[in-house]
Amino acid sequence: MVSILIGLAIGFGLPIQTSINSRLKDAFGSPFWSSLISFAIGTVGLAGVVLVQGERLIPTLATISSLPWWLWLGGIFGVIYLTSNILLFPQLGAVQTVIFPVLGQILMGLLIDNGGWFDTARNPLTTMRVIGALLVIAGVLITVLYLDTSLVARTSVCR
Repeated sequence: MVSILIGLAIGFGLPIQTSINSRLKDAFGSPFWSSLISFAIGTVGLAGVVLVQGERLIPTLATISSLPWWLWLGGIFGVIYLTSNILLFPQLGAVQTVIFPVLGQILMGLLIDNGGWFDTARNPLTTMRVIGALLVIAGVLITVLYLDTSLVARTSVCR
């Protein structure tokens, strides 16, 4: 139950983060500056947590060289995700900026689980998981179709 509440809280945080970083983009005039500032503040905060826990701030070269190359891609995906959200938010609004990445996360999560990619436990697709994904897709479509008229109006003004 606690894990579910943490997941829900994280979900609440993402549109808040996107809203704040979009305003930061307006203040600095660049989505890249906004992302850089956001990641810099996060990096300083995480460095503080690591130090408070008594851990090394920089891993050893032996640890770094022993890890698979793809472990280093997480930060790149984080930058792409954050910066894309900053760019999309003014054009799509909060709901659609959040809902499309969530749909992508569910679909990719199903693929990763099914294939056991990235050294994860294999969790094959089942009929119920496919039905759940289809229900999410239906929810996205309903939400997008409902908001479609305002989306068209906003994106045509932005051009």
